[in-house]
Amino acid sequence: MPIEIQHDGDDPIDVRPGTNEARVLAVLSKYPNTAFTKTELAEHADVKQTSVYKTVDRLVEKGVIERHSDGDHVHINHDRRDAIYRRLRSFKDANTLERMFDDDYFEENPNWASDLPDLGQERLPQPNVDAEQGDHEADLETIAEMPDLDE
Repeated sequence: MPIEIQHDGDDPIDVRPGTNEARVLAVLSKYPNTAFTKTELAEHADVKQTSVYKTVDRLVEKGVIERHSDGDHVHINHDRRDAIYRRLRSFKDANTLERMFDDDYFEENPNWASDLPDLGQERLPQPNVDAEQGDHEADLETIAEMPDLDE
C-alpha cells in the first residue's frame, strides 16, 4: 500500500543545472501561484513534448512539484519553495562564476594579475617548531616579533 512521503522544506533539491528538470522547475518557480499543463510546460520551458511527461513524473516523485486536483496541471510544491529557490539560485551563481573565470577572461585581460587588489598584509613569520624531538612549542621570540592583527 503506498504511503505519503513527508518532506522537510530544507531537504536539498536533487536537480542538476541545464537539465529538463531544472527548466521545468524554473518555470514553475517563476509562477508559484499558477498550475500548468504538460503541454504548456513544454512550451514555456523549451522542453520537447515527449520529454516533459517523464520530467514532470520525476519532479513529482522528488516532491518538488505536485499534481493539481484536476490531474492535468502541475504546480510547485509550496512546502519546498524555499529549498527550490535556493537550488535554482545556486545555478545562477554557478553560471556567474563560470563566466567570470572563463579562459576568455584571462585572454582578453592580459594584465589581469596587476588588477588584483593589494591585501596590504605582511606575511607572518612561522613559529619555530622542533618536530624531531616532538617539541611543538613555538619560539617565544618569534611570537613577540609578530605584528598585531589590528595594526
